[in-house]
Amino acid sequence: MWANTILMALVRCCIAWAVIFLPLSAQADRLSDNYSGRKALVSYIASLAKHVTWPDSTFRDGKDPIVICVFGADPFNGGLEAKLKERNVARRQLAVRQLGSDLEAIGLGCHQVFISAGEKSRVKEILHRLDNLSVLSLSDMEGFAAAGGMIGFVGSGNLIAMQINRTRLLTSGLEVAPALLRLGR
Repeated sequence: MWANTILMALVRCCIAWAVIFLPLSAQADRLSDNYSGRKALVSYIASLAKHVTWPDSTFRDGKDPIVICVFGADPFNGGLEAKLKERNVARRQLAVRQLGSDLEAIGLGCHQVFISAGEKSRVKEILHRLDNLSVLSLSDMEGFAAAGGMIGFVGSGNLIAMQINRTRLLTSGLEVAPALLRLGR
């Protein structure tokens, strides 16, 4: 009988552990939560501009940069700006702009927007503000592409996969290289 009591206590302990620690470990699995993941994300974000063409109307002139914006807290700790400094794609310089968490600024003058995982509670509202804009939306938050984002990054360390919302991407007004669509799952 006391064996049943010990067994029940052990089961309760395991359930308590799962309830407390599994959500924390799931959050810790975001790519932006560790150095190698952030480094890999920065490389992917930088190379995406090679596979996307924006409508001419998203630029004022032929010298305007391709602007990659970060919405929410900067998970890259300045690493995105450092990587893109003085890089060009299709004769346009790449630039990084930090938007903070101001919804009024989302998408304005941006060609790509990386949405920090800390903004998960507002992701639907953020993505709604990007509707009808030719802005590539990116994030490493869980379920991003399913929520209406264009490209969600998943993985751990430097192993990354892209979850691509093909419908959203193909109806955005962006021209997307077939190679990019093949990369996603």
